[in-house]
Amino acid sequence: MMEEKRGGGMSAEEREKFLRIAKEWHGGGVEKPEIYHQKLVDNFKRAAAYVGFNESTTSLPPSNYPQDAMLMLYGLYKQATEETEFDDIPLPKSSDELEQKLYWSRIGMLCMPPTLAMMNFVATVKIVDPAYRASASNFSRESLEQSELNGDVEKQQQ
Repeated sequence: MMEEKRGGGMSAEEREKFLRIAKEWHGGGVEKPEIYHQKLVDNFKRAAAYVGFNESTTSLPPSNYPQDAMLMLYGLYKQATEETEFDDIPLPKSSDELEQKLYWSRIGMLCMPPTLAMMNFVATVKIVDPAYRASASNFSRESLEQSELNGDVEKQQQ
């Protein structure tokens, strides 16, 4: 199962920003930020699985979405799931246009905290695919776990 990879929690600064954003989005206080954060992580995982992203994602999954949207989702996904510094992002190995765009998509998201990247990922999927909201309500925890298991199987076969 995909875990948050930034030390298992939020820094005090990230928590403060997260609470401020959550209050603005919901017009009031959030009594238990840990519960709200877990819901965000669950929503993010559902949206990522719906689009085709998983822990072994190294390129764009097949999609009917516009390439610009997929590039943005790729950068947001990587920022939300990987602890990466500027120097840790490998330079493209070729002049392939897609490889170049994937690199710049990741670079463009580096200053964003992981929780904000998750929020933006889910919001972008909802904007790009209006059918997602309906599908998300039918998306069970079992299907999420199965999707993650399939991603792990694919990774082991490589």
